[in-house]
Amino acid sequence: MHVFREAANKKDATKDGATYKEGEREINQRTVQRRHGADQGSLRAHLNEDLSNLMQTIRLDAAMDLGNHKYVGKSVLNFGMDDMANMSSNSENRGHLERRLRQSLIDHEPRLIPESIEVSIREQDKDLSQKIAFDVSADLAANPVDVPLDFVAEIDVGGGKVDLSKLKVNR
Repeated sequence: MHVFREAANKKDATKDGATYKEGEREINQRTVQRRHGADQGSLRAHLNEDLSNLMQTIRLDAAMDLGNHKYVGKSVLNFGMDDMANMSSNSENRGHLERRLRQSLIDHEPRLIPESIEVSIREQDKDLSQKIAFDVSADLAANPVDVPLDFVAEIDVGGGKVDLSKLKVNR
């Protein structure tokens, strides 16, 4: 996806991008990127954008019962998080929120290794009662080795906004 995203950002998605010299094709930067993949910085940027989209989208099962549609619950039709309007970090919701975020990451972010995903609610000051912050650590599937990363997902319950910060790669 990162190759397509880069092409769209450069507004050259409809162009071939290849140059031809006497019947032979020269390799351009986009072709090289497609063949060799992205560096850690651009992987992190793409993951940040995709995780932001995931966390700012409300799941279909938050609006309707999907009990009779077992495949829809795990499909892209149910992409997103629980409705943030009803979230609070009180003790009875704590474990539920952590499990739901972890499950959303497992279901909709295939670059993260499911067994490595750990989610915990960060303790907040009483003044920040409209915000819930999660500490998330996981391994990003990569070749030749998986890349461990950590980030903080802060949800503004009142405004419905999500901020991902400290998305960094551990070395």
